[in-house]
Amino acid sequence: MRLFPWLAIGLLATACFLASGFFGTFETRSWVLLLALGVVCSMTVDVDVRARPRTIGILAACTLPAVFVLHDVERIGPLLMLGGFGLVAVQNTHGLLNRAGRGALFAGGVWIAQSVTMFVYGTLTARVPELPRFLTEPISFLVGVAGVDHALDGARLVMFSMRAKHALALTWSWFADPGFACFFVAGTAFLVLRATRGRLGSWLRFVGICVVWLFVRATVSATLFMHTALLTDYDEELAHAKDLWNPWFDAAYLLPLVLFLAWLVRAKPSHDLPASETSRLLPLRESTLAGLAGFAVILGFFWFPSGERKAGRVLIDEYHSQVSEWTRSRWPAKRYDTVGTQRPYDTEWYGEDAAYNYASLYEYCALHYDVDRLLTRIDDTRLANVDVLVLKVPTREFEDSEVRAVLDFTKRGGGLLLIGEHTSVFGSGVSINQIARELGFEFRYDCLFGIDEVFHQSYEPWLMPHPASQHMGPMEFAISCSIDPGFTWGTAFLRGIGLKNLDADYHARNAYPQPNDSAQMLAGSFVQGFATDFGEGRVLAFTDSTIMANFSFFEPGKSELFLGMLEWLDHEQGMPTSWLALTGLALALGVLVLVIRRPSTLVPAFTFALLGSTIGIVTVHAANATSMPFPERKRPCVAVGFDRSLCTAISLPERGFIGGKDDGYGLFERAIQRLTKPVLPGEPGLPWITRRVTTLEDPIDPAQLPMLTLVQPSEVPTASALDNLKSYVEHGGTLVVMSTAPGAMLSPKDADARKDANEIQLAIRAMFRIDTEVRSTANAVLEAFGLRADESKALAGTLHAKGFPDVEAEHAVAIEGGDPFVVLETSDGNVNVGMTKAFGRGKVVALGFASRFRDTAMGITPDVIPDETVRSVYDFEFALWRSLRK
Repeated sequence: MRLFPWLAIGLLATACFLASGFFGTFETRSWVLLLALGVVCSMTVDVDVRARPRTIGILAACTLPAVFVLHDVERIGPLLMLGGFGLVAVQNTHGLLNRAGRGALFAGGVWIAQSVTMFVYGTLTARVPELPRFLTEPISFLVGVAGVDHALDGARLVMFSMRAKHALALTWSWFADPGFACFFVAGTAFLVLRATRGRLGSWLRFVGICVVWLFVRATVSATLFMHTALLTDYDEELAHAKDLWNPWFDAAYLLPLVLFLAWLVRAKPSHDLPASETSRLLPLRESTLAGLAGFAVILGFFWFPSGERKAGRVLIDEYHSQVSEWTRSRWPAKRYDTVGTQRPYDTEWYGEDAAYNYASLYEYCALHYDVDRLLTRIDDTRLANVDVLVLKVPTREFEDSEVRAVLDFTKRGGGLLLIGEHTSVFGSGVSINQIARELGFEFRYDCLFGIDEVFHQSYEPWLMPHPASQHMGPMEFAISCSIDPGFTWGTAFLRGIGLKNLDADYHARNAYPQPNDSAQMLAGSFVQGFATDFGEGRVLAFTDSTIMANFSFFEPGKSELFLGMLEWLDHEQGMPTSWLALTGLALALGVLVLVIRRPSTLVPAFTFALLGSTIGIVTVHAANATSMPFPERKRPCVAVGFDRSLCTAISLPERGFIGGKDDGYGLFERAIQRLTKPVLPGEPGLPWITRRVTTLEDPIDPAQLPMLTLVQPSEVPTASALDNLKSYVEHGGTLVVMSTAPGAMLSPKDADARKDANEIQLAIRAMFRIDTEVRSTANAVLEAFGLRADESKALAGTLHAKGFPDVEAEHAVAIEGGDPFVVLETSDGNVNVGMTKAFGRGKVVALGFASRFRDTAMGITPDVIPDETVRSVYDFEFALWRSLRK
């Protein structure tokens, strides 16, 4: 029986590790199975839950809020505890249900503790990923004793083979992986909090065995890595580096440790605990202090009070990023300014350099702030009337006087935003670090890649986001660098997991390394956005300039993030909260002492700590949202929404890059930004922006989103969705429904399948009637407004509309029931393929030629300068949106 508690902790630690996504995403069933086994093994642990049914009901009620407040994986712990309380209440004497309930309580508590451990571990290892010297040297010695020829180069163990040198990164995630950290913390709590005989001796043996095992494990891991490299045939690829961040290998290393601990460490409960009637009552002292501790810790570490709002005067530096004779001589490969704002993204400028600049960002920010450009060197005079200074990917180095001016500006209370890019491309990292290092951190000269997919870096907002990122939803990075905060006081307002990095390759023109797995990679958690204070001012550092360019800025989460960063910097510093954190930690230590003296209070104290933390989370959300709401628009704009709830058959870009697929409408969406009227001195501009609508189950405000577009809808709308669409149009919105012939509708998956299919595969599909078509549901929406698309026949011909260029189209369908404004000239006569219909204060627009605006019909990628035919398609789209706004 001594084995099962340790086995339970080990299984739960591995399950929590896998579920966290620290080293990439794993199948849910894998960690759920481990979790289930851990709960079963937990039934052998004798959790002290001697309480009256009413008391158990109170504890269950205290656990319930966490189930609704916490996210996904984190809520598993409260759910297990809630189930445990229910089983114990059903059978409050010894029995199978009672034991199952105690096991669920133990597993739930362990899962919560390990979830907290995963967060703390990710935070610390993102700051300091590499091992200190006092650990690297013993590892080097042991690896040498094992017979591996190597040299120690800082935090790299350079091992030699005939084919290559393998610079193994000696990191915390390799030496003491997150699964081990979860196991160690839970094991320590198990030994300390459980009433045991010889508690101190057991804990010291536990720590000693764990430390010895870490060095044994490191030696085994390094030698196995070299053994595999030496056995790899000369013609085969050295592709085993990914095993260094494989959680299943870490789980295998953990199993012998569990067996050793079960053999050598006794966790024997005392049998002289008084079972008095008072133990059946709720321990008010311990419970109250634990609740206060949880509340204070959450507020102390995660509440970032916003001070008074400033005047919103934003200055964007152009001088240090623009292309000049100096930059051309220094960086010949830099052809244009990728973050420039001076040339508008309009209907006349096409190609890579048109899409790859910050014109849309500048116009959008001007909706909310008073924005200006800095075209000369930085000095105190120019910064005198500025609230926020933006320095973006500078390729011209800063002079000493400029660095002093920026630091003095921040110290006086200014907001400073530093935007970097991967690999220090064109010297941008070197230049921006002239300032960042003075503030206590630096941008690394690396690239971050996804562990699951190399060029896929998804960011999911955390449970308690920083105010700068609180208004954004899920977001896709392009390719960022990372930040080394060192020991600077600050917080990562963006921290990614499931990532790996490579340093710059200076043999490449843009220093971009080939993303091949290698032992020198750091893996796991990285800081991608860092917030700190300097003097009276605030500083934010962001690492992926690419996603703020025209071709990506209005994708989900990105414009919201940029405005959030500006808004945070446009506030003065708020009151300090470190005293709350210290108070909470002191209270937690006091509760720990009380619980050790009276173990029967553990479950109530833990439950009330969970309740206090939950209340703290809700309070932090409310406080941050209230003190720093999303900035209001000061000037008008035209917003066009693209629905993603009914229109699942099409693809829109998430990382800025368009692959030119038949199901893609990214160029059509992006062209709307070109309609923006630039901001001129003394004249406010009229930006056109795009938004993605993820649900139609909630009402849509036409004042915020005057136009809503449904491109090739393929999902059946619910009654509530149709009601919301009707209400949207009745109150002044313009609903655009774009249909096409059924044979031309493809899902993203089927578009790839058709593209790659050969004649034999197509014949097999036809023989067995394998349907690759997506069914249109356009009429399910249009008929609610008295319109209809005749999808029984595909039409081809020339599109005519008054004031529009003529465009050839295929796969079009006829539209009925409204006022025609687009006609298709076919060999059989003219057919109405575009109609409008007034509905309330708004209108519905039905278009039957959606496929004409696919990426494959509009130039495939934004880098292509359109010829006369493709240009006419763009001009047709521009005329369409202008006419719909009238």
